[in-house]
Amino acid sequence: MKVLIADDDVTSRKLLRYFIGSLSKYKIVGEAVNGEELIHYVTKEKPDLALVDIGMPLLNGMEAVKACKELFPTLQVIFITGHDDYALEAFNVKAVDYILKPIDRNRLYGALERASQVSISLVDKEHSFKKDLMIKQQKNIVFIPFFFIK
Repeated sequence: MKVLIADDDVTSRKLLRYFIGSLSKYKIVGEAVNGEELIHYVTKEKPDLALVDIGMPLLNGMEAVKACKELFPTLQVIFITGHDDYALEAFNVKAVDYILKPIDRNRLYGALERASQVSISLVDKEHSFKKDLMIKQQKNIVFIPFFFIK
């Protein structure tokens, strides 16, 4: 799973790199220090997941995420921030979690796992589609839901 870190605090980015570095199924594809860089990296690297701080310069993390979600609606987002006043808005953009600093490793790992499960579900939906199978027997027609996997 490709992960993008967006935080203007170098210590937070370093800690997130350390926590995620020990997990083999996650690969960090970039680090942004402001909201504009977040949008740039999302369009360039197309990550599956973004770990985002709210209070960043130029464009705050919430506004940057809204712009990213318009371009890439399947982008998973975990907010990791010191601001508790954006929690409701975070879930309006369908954030996986909203973690307050200091970062709790177990909470982060739980959120990463939920993001991974959502991502797997989205991939499954992209590779399958539903069709009804029509069975005609004498004068009766029966439709049976049928799922195809590409």
